[in-house]
Amino acid sequence: SFLFLAAFFVAAGRSRDERLHMAGVVWLSGSAPPGVARALRSTVSVQCAVALVAAAVRPFSAVAFGILAPVFGLGCLAWYGARHGTFPAILTGQGAPVADGSARASEAPDAARVEPRRRGDESRDETADPDDFDQLFRRRKGMRR
Repeated sequence: SFLFLAAFFVAAGRSRDERLHMAGVVWLSGSAPPGVARALRSTVSVQCAVALVAAAVRPFSAVAFGILAPVFGLGCLAWYGARHGTFPAILTGQGAPVADGSARASEAPDAARVEPRRRGDESRDETADPDDFDQLFRRRKGMRR
């Protein structure tokens, strides 16, 4: 449980610069070298199998609490994914972050340079922002400002 908590805080810190996903952090899906991911996943699988067999053999004893043993392996997976996993960088309005963490505006694609829509700005094209709820409402009702 401690490893899960530590992995959560490390992943939260990295999420400002990189596009993390839960499958990549917890199960190392596409974020770790295949050999490392295979080794860590197989140890968790073995822990799960042994815990299930032990709990099935002696279901109403202290051995049944062994079903919690894979939590340590899952915590190790999450820690590795949060600490050493590779994820794509987040594109910002100022430019794409590069490997050293700095941003260069000259290297950013034009699609990454998006200015926020301001209310009352009539000079912008009405179709420019499909996520604007007010704009969608006006289109559906046939209303204009």
